Amino acid sequence: TTSRGSGGSDSHVGERVISQFLTELDGVEELEGVVVLAATNRPDLLDPALLRPGRFDIQVEISLPDRQERKEIFAIGLRNKPLAEGISTDALAEQTEGLSGAELQAICRRAALEAIRAVVARSPDPTTTEGGETKRQPVITQANLEQALKEVRATWGT
Repeated sequence: TTSRGSGGSDSHVGERVISQFLTELDGVEELEGVVVLAATNRPDLLDPALLRPGRFDIQVEISLPDRQERKEIFAIGLRNKPLAEGISTDALAEQTEGLSGAELQAICRRAALEAIRAVVARSPDPTTTEGGETKRQPVITQANLEQALKEVRATWGT
């Protein structure tokens, strides 16, 4: 949100929302054992009143994950998923500098969905079994991961 009184076509709605939120937030002081947390990727747009003592007066900046952290995030995001030979979390971490943990997890999810779509598209009945085993299992390929990376960068502009 922007600062109150900054104008704009819907500024009055925004002002009312912020004013009501501040009223509710100030009323929390009477409660014991209550902590209110907030997150934003645009701190420059916060109304200064939100940052006054007793409100959101403690700010913690979370930096983007470094190479080792990205590798670990990929390891978690791809854990227990069928991967094609040669998939390397090291290589993925190297390619994704500047992306957030949420974006890395989105890459893992999108790649897995693409692998499933590929199996469904190839088989009229992906549940058909031969000898008690599924005929076609989805496998996440390098191509799935590269496509997911392109989509995430296009979506979030990174």
